Amino acid sequence: MKTPCGRPPKEERDLIAQAASNWCVSLDNLSNLPAWLSDGLCRFSTGGGHSARELYTDLEEVSLAVKRPVILNGIEDVATRPDLAERAQQIELESIPDDKRISEKELWQDFAKQRAVIFSGILNGLVCALRELQNVTLNTLPRMADAALWATAGETAFGYKRGTFMAAYTRNLNEGAVASVEAHPVGVAIRRLLEKQDEWEGEASQLLEALNAVLLEEQRREKNWPKNPRSLGHHLRRLAQALRRASIGYDRVKSDRRVIQLRKIGNETSRTSASSESYGEDPMEKRDPDVSDDLCPTLHVLNSEQGEKLRL
Repeated sequence: MKTPCGRPPKEERDLIAQAASNWCVSLDNLSNLPAWLSDGLCRFSTGGGHSARELYTDLEEVSLAVKRPVILNGIEDVATRPDLAERAQQIELESIPDDKRISEKELWQDFAKQRAVIFSGILNGLVCALRELQNVTLNTLPRMADAALWATAGETAFGYKRGTFMAAYTRNLNEGAVASVEAHPVGVAIRRLLEKQDEWEGEASQLLEALNAVLLEEQRREKNWPKNPRSLGHHLRRLAQALRRASIGYDRVKSDRRVIQLRKIGNETSRTSASSESYGEDPMEKRDPDVSDDLCPTLHVLNSEQGEKLRL
């Protein structure tokens, strides 16, 4: 069964079945993601499963466990929940001018001409990653630690300097965190609160009162706005990492009062790893940082028909 681009499923059982039948889960033309679907896609990145009673039986159970790459396509930001944004690489594509559009037939013809170059480039990247993975050491690791190590190990096969991937990945994570904060009413309220003061400290009930004061009445009536301190605490725990990446310091002081601390941290966005800093103690840095492991010069060839440089 092959479904290159599909519509979002209606329930988690359908999502698991789609993943079990395809090596890649691809959902097209999304406007938003319900919470259960966002959580389900998160589980695919590390391995998730589903158990259910087999039809026409009382005791027999069927279990499925899958780990799949996921592609989401949509005009709007769909990976707005912080846990999904931390697992995703979000790419904003440029609009294609009308005079540059081509038919699907032409697209696949061009792809067929470059298929050998693309495939050899992928294989060279795999060889480089397998060879260098044992030598890669990052000062700090993101949530998707193994993926970051693997990509860093193979990046030089494509002509990039060491550290290029982590620098780009960190920027992507920070931008995704800002989008997550701006998409959440609690995140918006916290940013408004810190526009008036550089830091804030108090209990959850006091914070809820302060946040209510900076919002309009209709915003406080929204369904996902917390109605009590406990609910606010749940939202803050989910937003914690995104707030830090979005230049907002967030801490919970362990004491009898359960104090919450918020503060501006300026442009010092919480970083997973920066390209120059991550390789300070890296064995790979002992080699010439300007020398890449470009195993296939044919990756950088000219497309004679289009007069454009093909670079993977």
